[in-house]
Amino acid sequence: MEYRSIAEIISEGETVRAATREFTSGITVAESERLADGEKWTLRELFEHVSLVDSSLLKLIQMLAAKSGPSETASNSVAGEFIERMNGVYTKKLEAPDRVRPTGNVAMSESLQSIEESFAALKAMAETLEGTDLMGLKYPHPYFGEMTAPEWMVLRNAHETRHVEQAKGILAKVRAQ
Repeated sequence: MEYRSIAEIISEGETVRAATREFTSGITVAESERLADGEKWTLRELFEHVSLVDSSLLKLIQMLAAKSGPSETASNSVAGEFIERMNGVYTKKLEAPDRVRPTGNVAMSESLQSIEESFAALKAMAETLEGTDLMGLKYPHPYFGEMTAPEWMVLRNAHETRHVEQAKGILAKVRAQ
């Protein structure tokens, strides 16, 4: 897959958010707090992690955008090579850095609200981002290397998707216990 614009990335993000809302709507507080056999995190902790990452990514994208200049011909695209590299890394189990490890003290509903707010803020920036040359500045990711703001946006969507898939497995285990 390839993205030719910020609008395409945001559109995918809206689809991801809708899928997350649909999945999480049927999870009880008790289910969110139960640690499934063989898992390190509860659903509550998993979505706290996603919210911490989303908040960090929003700040990072805002920082990269602030340092970038406007452009009539901005080509804020994400090539298929990045997607392939990201998907290759995402087949492995990754360890979350300390700054985005969950505390376990945040209700799942609060984390989901935080994710919603971060995505809404990103979506509100979309028109400005579309007219900004975001391809010149990069920021390093511990697993993916140097990344542009549009690549960070694609990663944001993939990160949420990855953890919703993980959450489905955790919920199945919780309900089977």
